[in-house]
Amino acid sequence: MAYHRRIVLIDPPFQLRFSLYVVSWIFVLTLFYPFLIFEIFDSMMALIPATHAANMIDKVNARRNELMMLLIVMQLLFAGVTFLMTIYLSHRIAGPIYKLKKFLSESTGGRLVAPMTFRKADHFHDLAAMYNAAARSMEIH
Repeated sequence: MAYHRRIVLIDPPFQLRFSLYVVSWIFVLTLFYPFLIFEIFDSMMALIPATHAANMIDKVNARRNELMMLLIVMQLLFAGVTFLMTIYLSHRIAGPIYKLKKFLSESTGGRLVAPMTFRKADHFHDLAAMYNAAARSMEIH
């Protein structure tokens, strides 16, 4: 039976900081779109003939406000999904590091505990292999 971690936040300070960092950068970079939409609508309003100005400007402003609200909601949803995805990705990073720390703390008495394995989808399988090689070399000497 495959090993499944039940705790998603293995290293909460790292995972939350990592996720907030990624989400904040994506959010800042996507602020370009609301300004672009605002500029497009302002350009469209400048093209409206003076004879139709009052009625058309009200319609264009109403549509611009609708689109801005939709964009805000979409950006918030996107930020939420991105946050959850980065928590998941950081789980695949924090888990192996947590397990390596645990194995190293258990082996402070001079005897390395082996073998160490990570889950198939985890990152840093090379760390487990290096740890296991070190444990084997210490058993030989």
